[in-house]
Amino acid sequence: MKNSKLVKWYFYKYYNLPKEFEIFKITKNSVHYWIDKEKRQAECRTYGNKFSDTGILRWLKSLTYIGLATDTASIDNGTYMIISGANANNNFSANAELDVYGTGAATTRNGTSKFTLSSGSGTITQITLNLTENGPATGTMGIKCYLCTQSLVPAQVTWNVYSTGNSWTAPGGDVSTLADTKNVTASDVDGTLITWDITSLNYTWGNVAYLILKGDTSTNGAAFYSTAAASNKPYIKITYTVAGNSNFFAFL
Repeated sequence: MKNSKLVKWYFYKYYNLPKEFEIFKITKNSVHYWIDKEKRQAECRTYGNKFSDTGILRWLKSLTYIGLATDTASIDNGTYMIISGANANNNFSANAELDVYGTGAATTRNGTSKFTLSSGSGTITQITLNLTENGPATGTMGIKCYLCTQSLVPAQVTWNVYSTGNSWTAPGGDVSTLADTKNVTASDVDGTLITWDITSLNYTWGNVAYLILKGDTSTNGAAFYSTAAASNKPYIKITYTVAGNSNFFAFL
């Protein structure tokens, strides 16, 4: 079932996973697939939502052969936009769009994210955060991806607090290590994938990744598809070499 036309169509339609990839493991919010099977090189994409809550898997999860029928635990993961100024106390978790605006804009907008990485084994060579642009940026802007130093709660995070009753030390998000900076431009088209390399943050299997995106000092801004979008959803990608005793055909 894992490489049937239906399953490959599902991951292509909702998660932009190329149809030619051979899937060998699916968990409730992660999919593992081969890049080079002979060399045992694979990738894993982790999303902010359960697959069983999206599209046709709402129906398929009732079928025991898909392997997700008993997976009912919720996931408090995903990407969320927080806005300075008048909207400082709002959480835009339901928005299908996540905006990042520079500090020179009338209202600065930062992106927050929490991803619980897949369980797994094997040697990790790279980890990236991947967001898809929803149209072009208003102008050239550098967007920095930082390690968030607080255990933010996605459904509660705002410009002022990282969870209900717990204030940021610095409004807009407490950060430490800068992982990567990527530029967006007015010439970008809808669907442009922006990838930040977060390997230096030393995450591994099963870790929780707390990240914050901040724009530069410009007045420009960029819009990305969020976890709440119907497609082009954000994800963490792990590139790794599969361990010798791994189960290649697991649905967990």
